[in-house]
Amino acid sequence: MKVLWLSNCVLTTRQTASTGTWLQTMSAELTSKGDVELYNITFGNVAKLTQCDCGSIRQWVVPMSKSINGLPTKDVVDVICTIAESVSPDLIHVWGVEFYWGLLSARGFLKYPTLLEIQGLRYTCADAYYAGMSAVEIMHSISWIDLIFAYRRIDKQKQSHADWGQYEKEMLASHKYISTQSDWVRNVIKPYCRADVNIFKTKMALRAEFMASQPWQYPEAGDTIQLLSISSMAVPYKGVHMALKAVALLKERYPLIKIKLVGDYMQQRSNLRKIGYVKFLERLIEKLGIKENVEFTGPMSAPELVCEMYKSHAVIHSSFVESYSLSLAESMAVGVPCVISYAGGMSELAKNEVSGLYYSPCDYRECASQIERIITNKELALNISESSYKLARVRNCTDDVVTTQLDIYNRVLEMIKNR
Repeated sequence: MKVLWLSNCVLTTRQTASTGTWLQTMSAELTSKGDVELYNITFGNVAKLTQCDCGSIRQWVVPMSKSINGLPTKDVVDVICTIAESVSPDLIHVWGVEFYWGLLSARGFLKYPTLLEIQGLRYTCADAYYAGMSAVEIMHSISWIDLIFAYRRIDKQKQSHADWGQYEKEMLASHKYISTQSDWVRNVIKPYCRADVNIFKTKMALRAEFMASQPWQYPEAGDTIQLLSISSMAVPYKGVHMALKAVALLKERYPLIKIKLVGDYMQQRSNLRKIGYVKFLERLIEKLGIKENVEFTGPMSAPELVCEMYKSHAVIHSSFVESYSLSLAESMAVGVPCVISYAGGMSELAKNEVSGLYYSPCDYRECASQIERIITNKELALNISESSYKLARVRNCTDDVVTTQLDIYNRVLEMIKNR
């Protein structure tokens, strides 16, 4: 079976701290265990088409391109079509609707059987973009440099997500075969899908370092309390400002508490290059008096993340919208207790009071209270850890993930054959 992926990720055998890490695992497992001849087209910072194979996987990187009615330039579209013709795949697997890949099949440029995978939905991110920020806080997220480069402004970024929603809905309406990772996604896409759509439930492959990890143990570190917040990008709807407010409340009783913010918060960039929301977080940290309690770590590889999880009392997942939440699934695989906002697909990954503790996304006071329960109740923390660790090994079992994916591929091809 020849499968051509259209994805947002350059596949590599190296350790990476970038987004799309589940694709690295899935591609390696499919090619080693499944009867799949895999190809991948993605985009990147290249001046012209570049071939960079990953093991047995043939892979092409096309240049980044300015969107024209949702699509890249004609030259880029032609290159993608030429590659597809040379591969002549049995099936195209489009990974996500956040970029233009699904429009190529929706508009007839690629005339091969296509499976559309839903990862994130930008129109739902637009709805939750400000994540409980007050009008004053939103204004404070717009710096003077953002007034010059308007596209960087928080309101413009929100509008950009909303505007892209028209293309996401076009992709949904144009594809008969769609796979999703959560019931929440299935519910929010149904109004925009065609009547005869076939929706498959796929599974998420986690990186080997998380699935092979030993169970988390309660950190015995005296008065030091360590928390983690993991986000691939600094955007308001990830709710990091709420996590910081929760930490500020806890500091009154736990002066040595520390939260490590994992992800690209632009700390290595000059102030001129930092977006307004990052500057807002820095000012908020100063205002809350928690500068000594916050550490910006930058992105981390899988081994680094596992190590930090072992040192942590809890991981805070504060997002206001998630289609699944890879970081939550990986945290549960290590067994570190998670305090989770009840939002999107995250509500399906852990059971409240059993394998995680939930709070209302806007309620940082409840978030602080749930964190404190883990800090002060070792038995509760260990019970949550054991439950989440066991659950992850069933839900994210690599063999089951690959079997499910192969089954979806075969079912789509069988449906097409019999129609």
